[in-house]
Amino acid sequence: MSDFFEKIKRTAYDLTQLEINTIIKSEMSAVSLPDNNRVALHFLATKYAMMLQNIGTRYKDCSAVKSLYNPFRGHQHWKFSGRRSFRELRERAKEAIKTMSLIDHKETIKLNISETEVNRDTMLLERIWINSIQIVNLFEEVRKEYYKQNKLPFKETDWPDKDMENDNTSDLIYDEHLESKEWNNDLKIETINQLPDLDLDLRQRLLVRKALDIGSEEIVMQSIIGLDGDVTTRILEKFANNPNDLVLNIHNESIRMSVGYWNKIIETLVALGKNIIDKIK
Repeated sequence: MSDFFEKIKRTAYDLTQLEINTIIKSEMSAVSLPDNNRVALHFLATKYAMMLQNIGTRYKDCSAVKSLYNPFRGHQHWKFSGRRSFRELRERAKEAIKTMSLIDHKETIKLNISETEVNRDTMLLERIWINSIQIVNLFEEVRKEYYKQNKLPFKETDWPDKDMENDNTSDLIYDEHLESKEWNNDLKIETINQLPDLDLDLRQRLLVRKALDIGSEEIVMQSIIGLDGDVTTRILEKFANNPNDLVLNIHNESIRMSVGYWNKIIETLVALGKNIIDKIK
């Protein structure tokens, strides 16, 4: 029962604010996001590795980047999509953000990279870093739940070797980690396709879906609405200087629909809470 209340508590906390993002894409595909959690995490890790490499390639001729191996992806010890792989992506993104702050603006001008583009690339790196932190925490939650449900003695770590994801000098490459397959995803896609899906709760699935939804896209408008009525709206500078009525109307309509849906979820959660309390009494 305590686990159930904890999940209710976490869900209620997540509902204390609503975030609406509007994205403009140069092209779109009709491919839907994977329903399988393991496959979704595989897609996300692959996308983040590619983003790091693509951004690093743009700045490879800058003096702060020239000496780096495979900027900004670096050495890839974990080529999968589990806790270790996302920890490595987290560390690479963190290093890349630091490197971006050292790049001379005069050099980017010579490379025809505008300040706006530099800011956009830094923002994307920060997104990879923050989302990777959240995914690592997600795996830790799943690991603890797996140990608890199976009444296993909890271990601080499931790897006897040193943490290689912080090492960007060694070319050591690890094989998939089958020993942790019940709660982890540091596995080849061929193995993933043969395993039962990871057991993620709604909040965890939404975290992965949101990371995949936004991915490397540029957000032109973002509105965050708090339960206390506080509203924060961020608008991309180049869009604010040249606004588009169609995009503005779409964003406003998205806010209206989201708030209505949000209210219904909160009402349902409150009713559920009252029902549980009444039964306890």
